[in-house]
This record gives sequence, C-alpha cells and structure tokens, in this order.
Amino acid sequence: MADKTDQAGVGEHVMLPVGIKKVAAKNHGHYAIAGVLVFPAGEPDKVYAAATNGHMAIIYEARGYLTGKSILPAGIMAGSGNTPQQFTLDREPDTWSVDAKGGTMSGAPMDGNFPRIGDIMPQAGEKDFVFAVNAQMLADLAAAMGSRDHEVTLRISSPNKPICVMGTEPGVMGVIMPCGPQDAGVWNAAADGIQGV
Repeated sequence: MADKTDQAGVGEHVMLPVGIKKVAAKNHGHYAIAGVLVFPAGEPDKVYAAATNGHMAIIYEARGYLTGKSILPAGIMAGSGNTPQQFTLDREPDTWSVDAKGGTMSGAPMDGNFPRIGDIMPQAGEKDFVFAVNAQMLADLAAAMGSRDHEVTLRISSPNKPICVMGTEPGVMGVIMPCGPQDAGVWNAAADGIQGV
C-alpha cells in the first residue's frame, strides 16, 4: 500500500492554478468530463493535472502529493477564489476539499473515464520547430480583424519569420512576430510527461 503522506508528513494534496478551471468542461460530454484529472508524476512533490472541454486541453505540472489518479470535480474549483489553491484529498471516505470564501468546499472525486489527452497532444519529433507568440497580441489582432469568436488561421513557414494570420472575414490578413525560437528540449520533456494520460 502506498504511503498516505509525503516526506513532510502532509496528506494527499495538489496545488492548482486558478486558470485551469477555464479549460475544464462545465458539463459532461463525449469528449470531455466536468473535472480535472490529477495523478502522480513519479517524482517527489510533483503531480500532473489535466483538463479539457473538448475544444482545448491543458496539461499542468503542479506541486503536490498523490498516491494515485483522481478526478477533482470542477464544481468545487468554481468557488475556490482567484489565487492558486491547495486541494486536499481524504481517501477514507473519498472527499476533495478546499478552503474557499465563506468556509470549506468539498466534493467526492468524480467517476468516469477521463479523455486520453496524451493521444491528441502533438508529439515532439525531429521535424518540429517550436516558437512562441504573445497570446494577448494574437487575441487583439483577431479582434482588430473582426474575426468571429476570435477564430484565426495561422500560416507558419519558419520559426524565425512573421506568422501570417487570417481571420474569418474575407480580404483581411494580419501578421504577428514570434517571440523567438524556443528550446525544443522543453517541448520534448512536456511531451514525454503526458504519455499515457
């Protein structure tokens, strides 16, 4: 049986960023589940958290300690405030809890099969190039182009050249500069970490 406390004697817990609840589904669906999957990363004080709403997905490396996988219900995240929060898991009986405004919120881990996010995440390969863009600038450009729902199409020819941005309106085209070439090693490490999720 796995130990129920970490090296500091603290029970099962995970520290999650507020933003992850923006990616978690609000309702159950074929490609999404209204919760955040958390599971051990195989290293001390490190866990992974995954969320998806069927249109976007995120894998997050978080601080914490877990003995196995669990699905944290999105409902208790919704009222957990606007700062990173520590969610605590009590296995007997199974209950997640978090300190929130007005008291402690709690909920049972969710049942269900979480979508295999690792199957849809791009895998790093020899032909890949990795680049960064300013997400706020890209959103501002999409808005300036009058794109419906901020939808854009990106045409990328090189990691060091301007990125062509096309919106949903005909006759409108934009360009955004990449922030600079990124270390592919970071991408490779992230890709390796989500295998089997």
